[in-house]
Amino acid sequence: MANLRVVAETSKEAIERKRVTDALEAPLEHLAANVMRIVRGAGKPELLLRQMSDLLELAAEYKAVCGHLPRAHDIASILHASRDQDPDELEFERQFAFDVICRGALQKLAARIMDQPLQVQSGEQEMSHGIEMLERAIKERARTKKRALKLPAKD
Repeated sequence: MANLRVVAETSKEAIERKRVTDALEAPLEHLAANVMRIVRGAGKPELLLRQMSDLLELAAEYKAVCGHLPRAHDIASILHASRDQDPDELEFERQFAFDVICRGALQKLAARIMDQPLQVQSGEQEMSHGIEMLERAIKERARTKKRALKLPAKD
């Protein structure tokens, strides 16, 4: 009989890279959420520097294991608030409109903090576009429901 050997096992290095990558996710999300809440007048500003310090320690550990700091696309991927698409097209359009409104609001707030009037205006325009999209989605949903109510019942 031939000796069989597992050749597709995960290396200790790969396991360690995954561990340090996963360890960044929750603290990065908590820091970002806290910053957004502080900007809107809530949040916990007293935790902000501690959260930043903890995240820097995790980034240093990541660098020690991986040989570089976390890449920009990995950080963006963690912080990008995306949803699974709803199979219902009308619900997808409604959720997309809310996302456009939120992106515009975030742009406007960031621009106000940085005193960038043109970017404030751009954020406001994006919010207005999202509101228009939302209004269309709500009207279409109402029309669809109304049509469904008028259909005779099938036996």
